Amino acid sequence: MFANLLFIKKNLDKMFNKYGVEKYDAFDDVGGKLSFVLVLLTADNDGFLINSMHSTNEGCYTYTKEIVNGEAFVILSEEEQQALEEAKTNSSP
Repeated sequence: MFANLLFIKKNLDKMFNKYGVEKYDAFDDVGGKLSFVLVLLTADNDGFLINSMHSTNEGCYTYTKEIVNGEAFVILSEEEQQALEEAKTNSSP
């Protein structure tokens, strides 16, 4: 049992323990905020985001972007940036 606790403590900084979620309408013809961005980060603000954009005519598009030290190497949409800021400000357990 003690060994399990040591393993968890040793690897806690590598686990995703911060998150941010932003729901939004990706297209004018779709209501109900069916699109979303989910950001998962470690204590060091490393991780990724998933952006799922829902459309009634085109289907659903899903994108992922890498996050390193709280920054992305590609341009983020307004919703992605909001979810990232939310995740970075969430305190670790």
